[in-house]
Amino acid sequence: MTTYNNIHNHMDSNGLLKEGLESLKSGRFNEAYELLSTLITDDANATTALAARGRALLGLQRFTQACRDFAKATATGRLDADSWFAYGLCLKKTGEFAQSVECYDQVLAIDPLRTDAWFNRGNALGKSGLFDEALESYRRVLAIDPKDAGAHANTGYALEQMGKKDEAHAWYRKAIAIEPAMARTLKTS
Repeated sequence: MTTYNNIHNHMDSNGLLKEGLESLKSGRFNEAYELLSTLITDDANATTALAARGRALLGLQRFTQACRDFAKATATGRLDADSWFAYGLCLKKTGEFAQSVECYDQVLAIDPLRTDAWFNRGNALGKSGLFDEALESYRRVLAIDPKDAGAHANTGYALEQMGKKDEAHAWYRKAIAIEPAMARTLKTS
C-alpha cells in the first residue's frame, strides 16, 4: 500500500506541491491536505503549501484550522488572490467579519474587477451592521455585472435594514426579474 510518506520519499517538494494542488483542484480535499502537510516546512514552497492546505481545510469545513494556515502563510510570504479570498471565507465562517473584509480588500487590490470579492465584502460588512459600506460593495458588483441577482437582493436587504423598505422592495423586484426563483424568499411588498 502506498502512503503519503512513501510518495514524499520518491518525489521532490515541487512535484509534491504540484500533486497537492491538483488534488485540491479536483476536490480531493483529504488527499490534498495530507500531501500539502508534508511540505509545511521552511522551504521555498511553505507559503504556497500553507495557503493550499488552508483551501483544502476550507473544503473540509475545518474553518478554524484553515484560518491558522492562512495566517501562517501571510506571515511567510505573499498570497495570491484565490488564497486571500479563501482566507476571507474562513474568517467570515468563524465570525471574524472585520478581518474577512481585510482579506477581500487584498483580493481587490490584486483584481479590482472580481465580483465575488466585492459581494462577499458586502456580506461581511452587512454582518457587522455596516450597511452603508455594504451597499457600496454591492454597487461595485453591479457596476461590473448589472445582472447579478444576488447583489440586487443584498442591496435590498441592506436598505431594508436601514429602514428604507420601499427602496428595498424595488431592489428585490429587480433581483426576481433576473432570477425568478428568488421570489420564494424575497419580500416585495
